Amino acid sequence: MNKLLKQTGLLIGIIILLPAIFITLIEINSLNENEKTIERVFNKQIESVLYTINQYAQSVTEDWKNRLDFLLSRSRGGKEEILADMNKLFSDVNWIESVFIARENNLQFYNINPSYIPEEDSIKILLDKNRSEIERLSIYRKQGYSKVQPLKNDLIRNKAIIIFLFDTPEGKEELCGMIINPENFINRVMAPKIQEVSMEEYSVVIFSEEVNEVVFREGKADLLDLDDRKQFWIFPQYYLGISLKSATISDLVRARSWLSMILIMAMNLVIVLAGFILYRNIRKQIEFTQIKSDFVSNVSHELRTPLALISMFAETLEMGRVRTEEKKQEYYNIIHRETHRLSNIVNKILSFSKMEAGKRSFSFSPTDLNSLVDEALDTYSFHLSNNGFKYEVSTGEFLPAINADSEAITEAVVNLVDNAMKYSEEKKEIKISTGRVDDYIFLAVKDSGMGISKEDQEKIFEKFFRVSSGLVHNTKGTGLGLSLVKQIVDAHKGEIKLESKPGEGSTFTLLFPVNSDSGS
Repeated sequence: MNKLLKQTGLLIGIIILLPAIFITLIEINSLNENEKTIERVFNKQIESVLYTINQYAQSVTEDWKNRLDFLLSRSRGGKEEILADMNKLFSDVNWIESVFIARENNLQFYNINPSYIPEEDSIKILLDKNRSEIERLSIYRKQGYSKVQPLKNDLIRNKAIIIFLFDTPEGKEELCGMIINPENFINRVMAPKIQEVSMEEYSVVIFSEEVNEVVFREGKADLLDLDDRKQFWIFPQYYLGISLKSATISDLVRARSWLSMILIMAMNLVIVLAGFILYRNIRKQIEFTQIKSDFVSNVSHELRTPLALISMFAETLEMGRVRTEEKKQEYYNIIHRETHRLSNIVNKILSFSKMEAGKRSFSFSPTDLNSLVDEALDTYSFHLSNNGFKYEVSTGEFLPAINADSEAITEAVVNLVDNAMKYSEEKKEIKISTGRVDDYIFLAVKDSGMGISKEDQEKIFEKFFRVSSGLVHNTKGTGLGLSLVKQIVDAHKGEIKLESKPGEGSTFTLLFPVNSDSGS
């Protein structure tokens, strides 16, 4: 049977555990791929937000460049007239400090903000440093494409310079620049757009990376926890940073990964638990099958022995080979005893069958437990004496009657005494006692036999179960006696207790309630 259980366990492992491991590995790999995809999608969304912000800033400056281009390309007035036109054009704009035009290495300034003092030398140096960018603008213009170009500014603090080319009324190409206050532009022009595109989902920050200075913050974006950062197109000295308001992408991916892993582990746990339950049920079925096989074998032996004895002695008597009356009487007694034994076995099996099918009925009535014990032992005393057993009966006085089925209680007593006889090898002593404990009447049967281990005590009342000791293999039985006793006691709403130690004997105590309502 152990070999079969091992094979069954191995088979269950192959059928359930190996696929579970395989599926887990696939799911983990798939999970990693999914998380990478999710991260890519989030990054694309974030890049899209940053691109939208940059594109909007570019569009705004292009629009104002076009307006200024229109003004300059048609104006034939002097400096004062052009400045007046510019003031009208930029009347509601607080982020343009000054406009300059480069003519023959000279800079002509038109200050929109009267308090602003241009740093002419610094601007000339910046124009010289960005000569290649200016030449590229000229090439674009010749190709029919006009655009603004921010200068890389490392000289003038807190200012940004955007340049473009335009044609004078005389058709001459000249360079124009706008000196912009980035903070005013960001907070007046960009803030509404950033709030719109962030959709309360993203935190956006605009900062100078060189000095680690934040110019604008939407939400609670932390420079250390940004999910992405891009250079601000029109203000190259500034950067756009973005992060999710609820958590960073890494946190979301990590949280989702943990959730997925927990679900996978839970699924595996369910599969393993199902495999364990399946294995346990199969093991119980195999054990039960083995027990039933042993039961059939034991019952066959139990039936065969008395039948063989009855047949042998009946045949001897029939053939007239017994000469003395004394010997005949002995043979008659053997036949009677074995017939009684055979009848007990058959009755036990029939009782068990009825109780298992729920067809056994009990006839409850007020019953004197002491009288039942005396009657049962009177019937069984010959069998006890014939097998060399001494028994002692100690009955309690003035015990109240219990509501019981006298036939069933007698059957329980006989089964307990028969069990004590079977498993007492050397010290053949049995003690039967009755008495009262609180609201219970008890019946105890004590033997001095082999005893029962703690492990087997938990299973002793299961059907077909027999303790695993050397004496059991030499003692045949059906394995139904104690199971029947338990069923009878339960039907009487009583309890059964067992006290036993290996090698020191066992005591079975049946407890019946004094005011039992079993018959209702």
